[in-house]
Amino acid sequence: MVTFFLSIAFTLSLVFLCTIDGDAQIVSTKNNCEENESLLSVYSGTSKEGTRLIFIARPGVKEKSLKYSSERLLAIKQNELRGFKENQLVFGVGIRSKANPQVEVYVNGKLELIFEVPNKQQIKVGNCQN
Repeated sequence: MVTFFLSIAFTLSLVFLCTIDGDAQIVSTKNNCEENESLLSVYSGTSKEGTRLIFIARPGVKEKSLKYSSERLLAIKQNELRGFKENQLVFGVGIRSKANPQVEVYVNGKLELIFEVPNKQQIKVGNCQN
């Protein structure tokens, strides 16, 4: 029970530490595994019937291929998105961003979260012990 409350407190502190953007609720710029996992876990709790999560990976200006975008989506797919059925999750590659690569998260069509990722790097999710 204490771990649960610590996790919630950590998530809430991350929400306040992240940049607030005009379009998205949260923009995460650190590409930190624990932060990314914590932010994704917030959306795992929204798995009610009818909720859709859409993940769009956009390559950065310095990335020549879509390879990194596809790998970022795969990393999120392999992350545990508890409670969601397959038809509630959509993954896609978008047009090139004007700056760093990013993964956008839409909940029921509304942009909620943007993960900014350094060029030619993976989004850090999954096994945070390594």
